[in-house]
Amino acid sequence: MKRKRIFLTVALVLLLAAAVVFAYYYGQSVKNIERITYVDFLEKTKNGSVKVVYLSDSPILEGELDDGTRFATENPRSEDFKESMLVMGIRVEEGARNSALMSALRMALVLCIIILSVWSISRIMNRGAVSGYKDPVDKLSTMQCETVKDVDVGFGDVAGNEEAKESVKDIVDFLKNPEKYARMGARMPRGVIFYGPPGTGKTLLAKAVAGEAGVPYFAFSGSDFVQVYVGVGAARVRDVFKKARSLGRCVIFFDEIDALGKKRDGSASGGSDERGQTLNALLTEMSGFNSNDGIVVIAATNRLDVLDQALLRPGRFDRQVEIGLPDINGRLEILKIHSRNKPLGKDIDLERLAQQTVFFSGAQLENLMNEA
Repeated sequence: MKRKRIFLTVALVLLLAAAVVFAYYYGQSVKNIERITYVDFLEKTKNGSVKVVYLSDSPILEGELDDGTRFATENPRSEDFKESMLVMGIRVEEGARNSALMSALRMALVLCIIILSVWSISRIMNRGAVSGYKDPVDKLSTMQCETVKDVDVGFGDVAGNEEAKESVKDIVDFLKNPEKYARMGARMPRGVIFYGPPGTGKTLLAKAVAGEAGVPYFAFSGSDFVQVYVGVGAARVRDVFKKARSLGRCVIFFDEIDALGKKRDGSASGGSDERGQTLNALLTEMSGFNSNDGIVVIAATNRLDVLDQALLRPGRFDRQVEIGLPDINGRLEILKIHSRNKPLGKDIDLERLAQQTVFFSGAQLENLMNEA
């Protein structure tokens, strides 16, 4: 009903505008034409003051004098009229003059087309509302994410980076037993940032935290929040935390957080304004939930140095955990995990392979085993 009222209001405004424009141009066209008798017209042709006449089948003959005055008189519609005008040196043009009236009619036609377009869009939206259609802006602000309520990944699936696993075990314990920390007056870190080279297992470790704690896991990409339309990214951030609060204890994971949380440059134009609003929404949400809500935000980035300082301060992302390339023992464990379901030749020595794959990340080792 609300959309229908809006459509009717727009249609009435456009119709009123069309009527006003039509009346104005029609009044101007009538006011600027001087009506003269046919006798006066003949006298003016004799003294050479008529510049041009517009010949048509209309009962009204229009023309223009040498001084630019437009006139209208009776059209004799005789067979020799054109010849007599040409003999007297008067220019004769076939067809009615392209008057302001025709311009007004064309403008009214354009406005009618606009009204029909608005009406067609309204019909489509009304039909879609019945069948569960969502407004395009609502579609943009609704997040599509990876949501896993029963995560089947644990620390046993994360090889290497033992220091990183140790640094997040207290978070797992807090998610399992929040009452123990509440009795001691301690609060859990609201946010943790995993940083390091690509392919080192940052996403896998975040999922393992949720799996070990037995809580739901939400995964997003930072680029999903930065949009062309200002306000969409901020709405998405609020939507994410609203869903998280409805589930209670959970892990929210932002991959490539640098796409969302880059240092602000002070400008407020275009995409930087949208990114700034989205970042402000994230900062507000992270400051707004209590530690006893059981929500842990984990972010991953390859560029810790480009992140905004407001994002890294205590109370938001309290802890930064480096996840580097695995050492030889880590590479061996990773190779063992990714060779579990693969037949290996008798001449394959995983320890030797681990020695030969210096500077390989976990993702590169997984790809190596898959290609083999």
